[in-house]
Amino acid sequence: MNRHNEDIRYVINEEKRTIVAILTIPQTEIVDEIANIMNNNANRFFQVTEMIASPAMLLTGIYRGIAYAHPEDEWNVEEGKKRARLRARRQYMKERKRIIKSLEDVFD
Repeated sequence: MNRHNEDIRYVINEEKRTIVAILTIPQTEIVDEIANIMNNNANRFFQVTEMIASPAMLLTGIYRGIAYAHPEDEWNVEEGKKRARLRARRQYMKERKRIIKSLEDVFD
């Protein structure tokens, strides 16, 4: 994944002791990656300029991760952000893996 294509924002609720990470990634990220791979390996024989993607190849695009602080735990915003971000990225990676697996099945 190209990390500069991702956008992450946080919703912090100190009263409930929760932090939500909202990770946004372009829905066409995998399709764009395939086009780049094809263009890099084409040795200038052709250039992919446009691809039509099946909806099955598109990402959801928005992933949420939630970190909770137990009432007896110390409230640490940075640690909560880290945990929430990791949980959101885990959701993204799970979906990405599913899509890539389905593409592998097609090309086999």
